[in-house]
Amino acid sequence: MTESAGLDVALSNPYQTWPIAKSKKKTDKMDARALAELLKAGLIQACHAPPPEITDAGDAVRLRKAASRQRARNKTLIQSAPLRVPTDIRGV
Repeated sequence: MTESAGLDVALSNPYQTWPIAKSKKKTDKMDARALAELLKAGLIQACHAPPPEITDAGDAVRLRKAASRQRARNKTLIQSAPLRVPTDIRGV
């Protein structure tokens, strides 16, 4: 999204920007200005942002893992269904 809009985005490590979080005057505009000035002065080291291909691959892996877990839950639910039937229905 940022490349298509022509934006230059940098990620910062929150541990390095803790003075901004400690500030008494908290507005997005002031925080953005402080971050921009720190980045311009070279006082903030930018974090690595993975390319979209890597992010998409991670999303696919997370989706597959979630589907696998759901399949295992469904299998357990189906296998335990006869055990949860009331005794008067089973004819016992």
